[in-house]
Amino acid sequence: MGIKDLFRNKSSEKKRVLAPPARAPPTLAIPVHVSPAQYGVDTRHSVAKRVPRPVSTASTASTNILTNERPWLAVQALPSAAVSLDRSTMSGSSLSQHGQTQSLPRVLEEAAPTRIRPTTIVDAPVSVPAKYLVGIDFGTAYSGFALFRVPEDRRSGRTITLPRIMPGSTNNLTIFGKTDWKDHPQGVFSEKTPTVLAYRNGDRSNGILEDNCRWGWTAKCQNNDASFTRLERIKLALEPSTPLELRPAIPAGMDITDVIADYLALLREEILYLITSTSPMDNNLQPDDLLLCMTVPVGWSQQAHQNLRRAAAKASLISDENSRHLLFCFEPEAAALACVHESLFQMVPGSTILVVDCGGGTVDLFLSRLDNVGELEELTVGTGDFSGATIVDAEFQKFLGAKIGKNALDAFKTLPKLRERYALLEMQWESKKRSFSGTEDFLITLPVALQQVMDPEKVQELEELEINVTVTDMLSFFDPAVNRIVQLIKDQLRQANASPWVHESKITYLYVVGGFGSNKYLQQRINSDRQIKELVHKFVTLQRPEAAVVHGAVWFCLNHQSIKSLRARKTIGIGVQRYYDPARDHVSEITARDPRNPARAYVAKSVLCFLNKGQVVTNNAEYKCSGFKVYGDAWSDICVSVYTSDHTPSPSSSNRLEVDECELLGTITIEVPANLRGGPLPTFTIEIGHGRVELTVCITEETTKQKWTKFLNHGSFKVQT
Repeated sequence: MGIKDLFRNKSSEKKRVLAPPARAPPTLAIPVHVSPAQYGVDTRHSVAKRVPRPVSTASTASTNILTNERPWLAVQALPSAAVSLDRSTMSGSSLSQHGQTQSLPRVLEEAAPTRIRPTTIVDAPVSVPAKYLVGIDFGTAYSGFALFRVPEDRRSGRTITLPRIMPGSTNNLTIFGKTDWKDHPQGVFSEKTPTVLAYRNGDRSNGILEDNCRWGWTAKCQNNDASFTRLERIKLALEPSTPLELRPAIPAGMDITDVIADYLALLREEILYLITSTSPMDNNLQPDDLLLCMTVPVGWSQQAHQNLRRAAAKASLISDENSRHLLFCFEPEAAALACVHESLFQMVPGSTILVVDCGGGTVDLFLSRLDNVGELEELTVGTGDFSGATIVDAEFQKFLGAKIGKNALDAFKTLPKLRERYALLEMQWESKKRSFSGTEDFLITLPVALQQVMDPEKVQELEELEINVTVTDMLSFFDPAVNRIVQLIKDQLRQANASPWVHESKITYLYVVGGFGSNKYLQQRINSDRQIKELVHKFVTLQRPEAAVVHGAVWFCLNHQSIKSLRARKTIGIGVQRYYDPARDHVSEITARDPRNPARAYVAKSVLCFLNKGQVVTNNAEYKCSGFKVYGDAWSDICVSVYTSDHTPSPSSSNRLEVDECELLGTITIEVPANLRGGPLPTFTIEIGHGRVELTVCITEETTKQKWTKFLNHGSFKVQT
């Protein structure tokens, strides 16, 4: 068996991703009471006690009715069917709203309002069986992985029974990675390799064998073969909000998810090779033998996360897109775990830690407090933007283009007789960039053949074909990114200073990590800034700051709950109906009328918020909405709209936002099994779990307990058995 055969996608279940319907189907009247319970992390769910809340009545076919007091979901049916509410439960008590009396079930009226009380499960084992824990840092400029081999006596049953590892106590734990990458430059020993792919003739259809595809240092350094088309910064193509000037050029006909899948498949081969080299007995691993954690930037959208998960499945790192063997962790959170566990000193409980993860494409910040049991609690909503080392590279490219001319620079990169010399210049620049401390300059010597493609005036300006890159020039390359990073840190510290959850006047520790975070000039600028010094007790540097994220990803697998709580990055809610208001709604937007009071109309323009931005999200918590009911034999699918927002509802809004304040995250389609159609009225519970990075959706038919589970991606998808 070859190494490429070790991982095969064994899932026989065909997943379907469907486009939204061309025409919106009619909405259904579906009663629902909200029962907040444990708010979910990844795919492990705790059982929540249901405490019903009052709901109002509604009726008639193909309508959806929502009162302003209690939530009714704006849910759609496919295909259109005549439906109505189950009235058998809608009697016995009443609730007055806007002068109208509405019938309510007695049991719901008597229930007390509930509060969300998430809890943390301490010392819980990793919830999936695995032989290796793998951290993967898929970066903009460089990528790498780190491994932990689960001891044989800890691989029992359906879980990994590893004890919690407290900060400062490694228990001789060994996390290891790869440093001897093929074709790495002399003197460079890093746990990362360039995130670069090169396809022969720009065609990926011939596979990833070496004759057709190069990657890593091989693709970056060996640039003299004109038959290969090189792709860089491919990670940035995953995120729709990436600035245009930073987006990579992807050849026509190539799908970015497939390109990244190719890179991850090559990285997977290195993972397997390192495993079999160090532990020959582990030579027949399957995808579910690994528990992976991939790190992602804080500011990424759900679409980027889902595309990365899809690429991992295509690369056979996981058995299918819904595999529980792939976790996501935000990059600065992973770095924080490495800082806590791999620092050379013992942190005192109560210490506050600001981690600034400076990578190739993005910069992310994470502020947390270490509690008494060694867990981290996020104190403010993390921030970040596109201020990584890619900005420095772009400034250098603009400088070089101004010196030799844009057309000459393009020829320098692409002409066969010049490509090899350009590759050497890239390595020279990479070395000078990494070592720059604020005082160094360097000299670039250009090849004679470059004169043939330069404009005459440029040739005259560079008579000796030398460019002296002065300290002032170097500062002009660095300062746009460095100034922005310094400002991000100041803003985060000010936010912490004004936060009611941060009681200390100074942050205890500030760590700068990541590949760009290793740069001496960046570190010096941060450490010497007067305003930052006033708000930080101690600046700390890890021995290998560039490996902090990938090591932290392994720590996340080891101590899955060592980040006790986070702050919600977005408000999350479900589309619902509200009363028609002629002052702000058009009559054409009316979607339903109350048949008992035709003057009362409704519009589908409200969002019921389950979780508000900035709210504490604890481990193993989830929200549930129960009581989805429909009538009729013709219905087969039900759709629910999920929204996110940077806004939070006002205290007087009954925890609602307007649709125009939100962004549609996806339409969740429940495909109802044929055996439930035409039988007794089914009732569904929809549960949305907010994982570390992803949302999960679990739908349960309450009578049969039949379940459907899906990771929520951007757009529409089917939820099937």
